[in-house]
Amino acid sequence: MQMEVESNETLGTIAKELDLKPHLFLGEGEKGSRGKGECTLLADSLETIIGAIYLDEKDLGVTRRFIRKMLDELLQILLTQDIREPVTPLQEISQER
Repeated sequence: MQMEVESNETLGTIAKELDLKPHLFLGEGEKGSRGKGECTLLADSLETIIGAIYLDEKDLGVTRRFIRKMLDELLQILLTQDIREPVTPLQEISQER
């Protein structure tokens, strides 16, 4: 099974591995969000960060380098492996780094 790179599920999983949630300013209702709501929140936040880098740098090359540096290895795992247990391989990479 392969996942689309731009899907909320994929981006949410990557954002979770990057431990993005503790760094977000969230309302009380959103702080406790779990499941699909949390996944969407994290995916939207990661997309926002990537967009902010592009707008700040005004250079698509800088944005691409950020994505490749921070996400490429994680994306490759998501795209090439069986995703029944996606957290385990992602945790292994995160722990190595």
